[in-house]
Amino acid sequence: MLYSLLLLLAYRCMTEFFRVSTEPKQYLWNKWALNLSADYIFT
Repeated sequence: MLYSLLLLLAYRCMTEFFRVSTEPKQYLWNKWALNLSADYIFT
């Protein structure tokens, strides 16, 4: 379970990193923080 969570987090980090060049930075960080906090709350 922990391994799959780490894998999901790594995948999300990679996708968000590659999207930096196409989205405004502030919006990207806000969305990423929101998703991360939602992950912590609902798991």
